Amino acid sequence: MSGTERPSSAAVLTSDEDVTDGIFEGEVILQGEVGHRRFSSCAFRDCDFEGSTFVDCTFVDATFDGCRFRDVRFVGCRFGSGKDQHPIRWRFCDLSHARFEDSNLALAEIVKCDAFETVFDKCSCLGLKFDAAVHRRAGRTKMPGGVHFTGCRMQFSIFAPADYEACVFESCDLRDADFSRGNFTRASFRGSVLHNADFTGATLDEADLTSTTF
Repeated sequence: MSGTERPSSAAVLTSDEDVTDGIFEGEVILQGEVGHRRFSSCAFRDCDFEGSTFVDCTFVDATFDGCRFRDVRFVGCRFGSGKDQHPIRWRFCDLSHARFEDSNLALAEIVKCDAFETVFDKCSCLGLKFDAAVHRRAGRTKMPGGVHFTGCRMQFSIFAPADYEACVFESCDLRDADFSRGNFTRASFRGSVLHNADFTGATLDEADLTSTTF
């Protein structure tokens, strides 16, 4: 499927074809399953994929704007750049309770998103740019959530200065990562490699640095 065709929700779920230059706008796919597909130079705008599962899918030069990925699972998926060398961008998306498992998000940009209790497990996140709200607020009251990275490769990743209190970065390779000016109070870095990581101006009160390597 290519050109100016606009793939429908049904096409995403039932077609075995790869998609190139597709525009997905306002599509609603709840509790769906999408597997073994390749999406090249596709734009996803204001779509709702809540509760869906993506298995062994490849997204090349794709953008996600204003999409809802609550409780979505990405298993063995790859998010990368193609010949145009455009990083995968997630902008103003809701990734709350989403799970990325054994997936490649190298050089991805997560910008102004919600990542409440989002999980990254055994993922490659080299050069990841992370700028997301990991807690919720009701007025002046903070509802703790946090983001969880476990067993991830995260060299040269960049975390925007923000509140990462009690977040988890366990058994990760965090060499040369940038955590400057962030709040990592009670965050766990247990078992991670932190060689040359930048914590300039960061708050690390009661952070768990057990078995870390500097």
